[in-house]
Amino acid sequence: MRRILKYKLDVRSFCSFLLVVLALVSGCDRRPLEVMEPMKAEVRLDFDWMSRYGFTPESMTVMIWRENTLHPQVTHTNNVHSMMLDLDPGTYRVIAYSYSPDEYGSMDFRDTDDYNTISARGKDVTLYENGDWDKDVRYMTDPEDIGVVAETFTITDAMLLEQVTFHPYESWIRQRFANTRFYQEADGVYSLPLVIKPVITKLNVYVEVGGLENLAELTGSITGMADGFYLTHSYRTEDVRTMLLPTNKWTKAKDIKEHGTVYLYHQTPVFGLPHGKEHLSARGDDFNVFTIHATMRDGTTKLYTYNVGKLIKYRGLEEGMEFIHDMHLELEMDLVLDISTVGEENIPIFPDVIPSGDTGSGFGAEVEAWQEGESTDLRF
Repeated sequence: MRRILKYKLDVRSFCSFLLVVLALVSGCDRRPLEVMEPMKAEVRLDFDWMSRYGFTPESMTVMIWRENTLHPQVTHTNNVHSMMLDLDPGTYRVIAYSYSPDEYGSMDFRDTDDYNTISARGKDVTLYENGDWDKDVRYMTDPEDIGVVAETFTITDAMLLEQVTFHPYESWIRQRFANTRFYQEADGVYSLPLVIKPVITKLNVYVEVGGLENLAELTGSITGMADGFYLTHSYRTEDVRTMLLPTNKWTKAKDIKEHGTVYLYHQTPVFGLPHGKEHLSARGDDFNVFTIHATMRDGTTKLYTYNVGKLIKYRGLEEGMEFIHDMHLELEMDLVLDISTVGEENIPIFPDVIPSGDTGSGFGAEVEAWQEGESTDLRF
């Protein structure tokens, strides 16, 4: 009898509670259902080509890695000034460079999925026939100009919330089904400026020679140049290649009348010196070997070889100064030996010969206004 009574009292209490809840619910002022937009943060990457690179290409490649992802999102675009992105909160890494890999005939891109090790490596020269003096030598082709930037950035939850707008659900769902989405106004977009930097440097070679009137052709080579660079760190690689200094790029730069000699000048684009070999103290004399193969006007040849590891230097880089791979320093090699003593152990002296046939000197061109410590920019 007691149990039945207790049960009735519990049912009565529950019904009373339910009536109170219903009354409260019926008295609420319900707000319309809303949807939060955007669900991703809007970021604009702004690419500055002119400040450092000095040239705006017709297209570019942008690679974006999200943290802990194995493969980047790769975009090739003709819009080289900016790129809009919708991103979830997280950390991202981006690499951008001029043009696309297929448009570079002088270099291969390797490890393109790995942000830390992606690199560009020089290809072999193909339109050249080796002679006896350079038999079996594989030359690296002159690298083309390329501009690169690498950056890491983070999208925070706070950035996302600052761009949030609430929209009525009914209008939002109609827009969603119509394949449109809401974007914030321009003043709500996060902008990340990225300055593109040049990679390729120039190797300037000055050689004092005598007996130029006896010379028909001159071909040179230089060993110990880096075979590429890492896009992320801008470090040059540690692997070395040999560069060809062909006949058609040599010019007469300066006459030294009192000695009866002249300077010959050659400029060639290179990636630079290998990583760790930027300072003179890091290189021995024989790390870089400069070779001249001269064909005389009578068809005979002369070969001159010089160890120049201590003669190649970066302009503006003093010994002991920290080398920052800022991708803009220019290499300068001044092969100016003791001109008071002539002979093969010093400067090249081309011997007097009797011309055979119609062979003539290949050094009629001169560069303008040559001054000490300066060079004329000869672009290929």
